[in-house]
Amino acid sequence: MIVKRLRIPYHFPSRSTSKKTNMGKTNVYIINDDAIFDVGISSDKTTEILKNSIGNFDKKLIISHAHVDHFGAAYLFNEIYAHKSACLKLKDAEEEYFRLVHIHFLNEGVPLNLIERMRINVEEEFRRFIKPTDKCRVISNKIKIGDETFKVIHTPGHSYSHICLYHKDSKSIFCGDVLLEDVIPIPIIEPIDEFERYDVMSLYLETLEKLISLDIKKAYPGHGDIISKHDEIIFRYIDNWEKRSIYVWETLDGKTAFEVTTDLFPRSHLFLSMAKIIAIVDFLHSKGFVEKEEGRKGRVYFKVDEIESIRELWRKIKEKMIRKARSNQ
Repeated sequence: MIVKRLRIPYHFPSRSTSKKTNMGKTNVYIINDDAIFDVGISSDKTTEILKNSIGNFDKKLIISHAHVDHFGAAYLFNEIYAHKSACLKLKDAEEEYFRLVHIHFLNEGVPLNLIERMRINVEEEFRRFIKPTDKCRVISNKIKIGDETFKVIHTPGHSYSHICLYHKDSKSIFCGDVLLEDVIPIPIIEPIDEFERYDVMSLYLETLEKLISLDIKKAYPGHGDIISKHDEIIFRYIDNWEKRSIYVWETLDGKTAFEVTTDLFPRSHLFLSMAKIIAIVDFLHSKGFVEKEEGRKGRVYFKVDEIESIRELWRKIKEKMIRKARSNQ
């Protein structure tokens, strides 16, 4: 397997662009000179870098997930492969996705004036860096790149549309934003419709179980440098989510998700902060540690059970991960 990496810059006010984390650039991988994994935002700079590196756009393009810094410039290619959810978001440049997100945020207590401001921010920060295309094809569970076959693994959590490519012979995985060394990815809200949404934290934990069960020597992430110890990253994520779930649970007491967000992240980017809180609240609710009811200011949440029960849940999650990791040794 031959891999060449390109780094496509992007500049969003909500994202880190520090040299320390390398989060201001998207990694784009050319695999076996036959396929591109991820593509970056739609911009003149992206087009320039791609033209200088690949010459034309007749290669396969494989999208890890439907976030603008990974699929914004996909329209340049004629042969695009992605998860079904990503193809739908490419077709309308995420218009329906953000419409549903704003409905869910409104139900979680975000005031209407802030929803309107978020609509404007979405256009300025995200959707203007995507050009829609209907050329996307739903990827199967395997794909041939050059003379080699890669396994396609559905890895929801950070995005429901997320996929990874696993190359068994070299024990390598192209992991998008599921595994990042410098930061802990946010499980981003994923509406099913105007009323229901996925429990993205539970999905992310299932994804990490899949990944820690694989024999991986090298992971090619969507940002930052190549990863050699993916199991250490996974346990770091779990430790962080345990702490986050406990302080969110302790904050809940007849509050909306918006109130919890503004209490814990008063100066942070609202979309990303709300996504963090909703992921934790939905997870705690699914496990029976939170009850909810509809109120005048939006959906409100109440604590159930004791904090030691939450710690016990995370202890069992870690034990299960350890067993999965040992199965590879």
